[in-house]
Formats: sequence, structure tokens, C-alpha cells
Amino acid sequence: MGKILLIEENTPSQGSIRCTLEQGGFEVFTGYNSRMALFQAQNEAPDLIILNMGAPSPSVLEICSRLRSRKKTAKVPVIIMSASERLSDKVVGLEAGADDYVVTPCSRDELIARIKARLRERTRSESNAGSAGRICLGNLEIWPDNYTVSLAGQPVNLTVKEFDLMKMFIFHPNRVFSREYLLEQVWGCDSIEGARKVDVHVSNLRYKLQKIGKSIETVHGIGYRFRPGNPGVN
Repeated sequence: MGKILLIEENTPSQGSIRCTLEQGGFEVFTGYNSRMALFQAQNEAPDLIILNMGAPSPSVLEICSRLRSRKKTAKVPVIIMSASERLSDKVVGLEAGADDYVVTPCSRDELIARIKARLRERTRSESNAGSAGRICLGNLEIWPDNYTVSLAGQPVNLTVKEFDLMKMFIFHPNRVFSREYLLEQVWGCDSIEGARKVDVHVSNLRYKLQKIGKSIETVHGIGYRFRPGNPGVN
């Protein structure tokens, strides 16, 4: 069904999680420290990565951020498993680049279902991207198949979520998107902290797209829309 890289600070509990994943039909390999984990992520080409820890620690959050910054792992789904139920920890983990946050202990069925959901999302995203060629919008050029963007001939460094958010706007001009809808479509989840997360990513996207970013309008009380007729797009 797929390859999973399991990274865990608390090694003794790793056996039970690994057993659960293998019973679910996944091939599992493990990493015990940040250096080993990043090396394996680059060389083993996992379909999904799980970061299991007691609480979001600086070392694990750094791993998540570094996975997102590297081309080979930028699109690989990352799930954080943590014993912490604090909203602040969930926000920090998701903003570090995780696609999902699972509070432990959780049932085997829930964990497998969340993994399958992330893998379906990735397959769907790759399928949609692969069906489109280069897209030009003014001096903005987008290559959906390899998550590449350039503005006036210069590369634009977008995170995977920023890129997916940009595609939602550009592929559906003038459509009003609620924050809840964007959260579900881009992150595949719905949560209390979602509105803040969407707002942060839209703000970053506006900044990186410069004048074109100004065409992403705030629809007060609802969400956002992209209006290509605005002065920001020539």
C-alpha cells in the first residue's frame, strides 16, 4: 500500500506503532534521530512520514520544516503524533509543515484512516497537477506538475501548501472561498485553529506573488477570492 518512514523519539513504543502500520499493509522503516531521518527521507522515497513524540519539540519541528524545504520531500505527507492536546502545540506543528496532527493514544483504525486520507490527497494532487502544462498569468509562470513558479523570470519559493492554495485561486478566478473550504481542500482537515492557518498562508502567498498577490482579495466574514481583473494582474 505504500512506504512509511516512522521517526520517533521514544524508541520503546516504536514497535507497537510499527506493528500497527505493518498490519495495515504498509512497508515501514524507522529513523531514530534527525540526521538519520533526513537521510532516509531523501534516499528511501517514502510515501508518507510520521513524526511520533510526546510533545512538539524544537528538534522534531525542525525536522518537519527541513523536510518541507527539500525538493525530494516537499510533497511527502507528514503526520505528527503527539500526546499533547494543547491547541498551541497543534498550531505549531501544523505551521511547521505537518499535514495532520494526531493526538495519542489513538485507535488503530483512526491512524490507518488518517494515513490513507493523506495518501489519497497526495495522489489526487499529483493527478490534477500532471494533467496541466505551464500556466501563464501576466509575468507569473506556473508548472503544476513539478510545483515550480517563476515571477518575471525569477523563481518563487513557495511551500507545498502555498502552491496548492495558489492553484485553488488561479484555477477558480472570481470564486469566493470560505476559510473552512480552503482548509478542507488544501489541508484535508477542519479544526478550530484553521482560520488562523489559512490567513497566515494567504498573507505569505500575497507577499511572495508581489503585485499579482494583491489580486487575492479578502471577502470579510467569509474568506478570499482571486480577481485577475485587478490592477495587480497585467
